[in-house]
Amino acid sequence: MSETGSKRLQRAALNYAISRGRKKVTWVRSDNFVETKVEYYDLAGRLWKTQTVTRHELVEPQKGRWFALQREMTNHQNGHRTVISMAKVTPGIAIPDETFTTRYIEQD
Repeated sequence: MSETGSKRLQRAALNYAISRGRKKVTWVRSDNFVETKVEYYDLAGRLWKTQTVTRHELVEPQKGRWFALQREMTNHQNGHRTVISMAKVTPGIAIPDETFTTRYIEQD
């Protein structure tokens, strides 16, 4: 992917057992440093997953803070696809720590 105004970064794993992959290639917008695309490669060097990041929104103009409202991950080896899409992001709202416990998340 060669996007105008994007920088390509590559990271190689130091410990394959922990990282579960060989390398990660990330494209980052030059104007706001938000990811636009991330490629993950397996231990054999084959393309494993691709994450596409879209709908970038400036959520805190005074701090220059951007947020991606949509992320799509495609697993090229099994055909699975996951999309996370948010309608709205409101920064600066305190969320209690107990919100992130297994018990809280699994309640009906």
